[in-house]
Amino acid sequence: MQALGTSIELRLVVSSVIEAEIWFTQLWKEVVTFENTFSRFKFESELTQFNIRAGEKVPVSKMCKDIFERAKECAEITDGMYNPFILPSLQRAGYIDSMTTCGDTTEKINLDFSERDVVVYTELEIGENWARIPAHSALDLGGIGKGYLADYLASLLATSVDNYCLSLGGDIVAKGTDEFGEKWSIDIQSSKDRSTNCAHFASEENSVGVATSGTVRVKGGKMQEHQINPVSQTPTKTPYSLCSVASRDATTADVMASTILVGGVVLAKRLLKEDIIMGVLLQDEKSEKPLVLGKGFTLI
Repeated sequence: MQALGTSIELRLVVSSVIEAEIWFTQLWKEVVTFENTFSRFKFESELTQFNIRAGEKVPVSKMCKDIFERAKECAEITDGMYNPFILPSLQRAGYIDSMTTCGDTTEKINLDFSERDVVVYTELEIGENWARIPAHSALDLGGIGKGYLADYLASLLATSVDNYCLSLGGDIVAKGTDEFGEKWSIDIQSSKDRSTNCAHFASEENSVGVATSGTVRVKGGKMQEHQINPVSQTPTKTPYSLCSVASRDATTADVMASTILVGGVVLAKRLLKEDIIMGVLLQDEKSEKPLVLGKGFTLI
């Protein structure tokens, strides 16, 4: 299945095909609703309308408030290396269109916030049922959205399904065991040869989140930079091409995978020491083997 500009794979271990179909229908509906609500590529989305009203105290949905709070928490943990206000810099670097659609010319104009400013994460104000950002700023949830959605889908399954693995473009939340009664083993793609795997992740934890982030993406057959350093507001300069992170939830893994590409090994070791993440796998084009920190990742 395709959504959020990526492939969606949902694996559930349940007692019948009918039960599986019921769950797949519900989960897919939630994926579509989330995309329509938080995509910055959709003019009518809650996020786009919120950005258009920058400077105002805007009423927000319960989920919008929650994801804003998680984004602010992650920004604080990383001392601002993750910054949800990065959208203007992303657009100035050319990251305007989604992976799947470009939209019409009118929509592109309405969705262009490239002339706005990147402000510090503390400028995001969150109230009981409202939020506000400074005038001439704009939020992007691309660095947290898929991980957050994976955790949300998992929360819907929590009381009814004990074993599942949900992958949203490589942002994964897994619980329990697979259909063979084995702990879920998550393959990690090689940065040197995307058709092969260089490692896998397995954990004794009952529930884990794993995410991989890279400095470039492929669009229209061409490589395009899509990681921006929130401090320099320029494309991220790093020796690493891919970073995989394991945590106890997919939201944290999603954010920290991209942020470690900016903060490097120093940040990775701090997050491990503070028990915010469980393991890290860093790949670069020059080293013979990826760098493994923490626990859970095993090289193949």
